[in-house]
Amino acid sequence: MKNSETANVTNTQRVERGLILFYEAKARFWRFYASHLYDMLLLRCVIFEISKLKAIHLSFKFLMLVFVMISDIV
Repeated sequence: MKNSETANVTNTQRVERGLILFYEAKARFWRFYASHLYDMLLLRCVIFEISKLKAIHLSFKFLMLVFVMISDIV
């Protein structure tokens, strides 16, 4: 009887430990996924800022061209 009780306790501990390992693995996956999403968000923000700077640069070039054309006319 004592051996079966001990076996049952260790089996219960194994099941509990298995659940803990499952939830730890699940938490690791979600931490990795959240980190990946955060990295993608940062990358998107950086790309957006770069494209915004390019747009400002092109607008500035266009304004300078217009200014030069106007000054040539006058």
